[in-house]
Amino acid sequence: MLDRYLVDVEVNPGNRGGPVYCVEDAGIIGVAVSTKAASVTGRVSDPGVYGVGLAHVVPAQYVVDLLNKHGVRA
Repeated sequence: MLDRYLVDVEVNPGNRGGPVYCVEDAGIIGVAVSTKAASVTGRVSDPGVYGVGLAHVVPAQYVVDLLNKHGVRA
């Protein structure tokens, strides 16, 4: 199991701590814990700046283990 995932998604400030889903099976793969916004310049035919986000996601199993360790049923 990975310690964390780095995913290319934008996470709004109020959504940190929320679940991150797998597109293929709608299962929860983890919890979004941090994000970094960046700008990317557009193509020559489509000039402009586009928002891109990178988010760190803690795998769900780590969250479950932490909750169980502290007596919270997950």
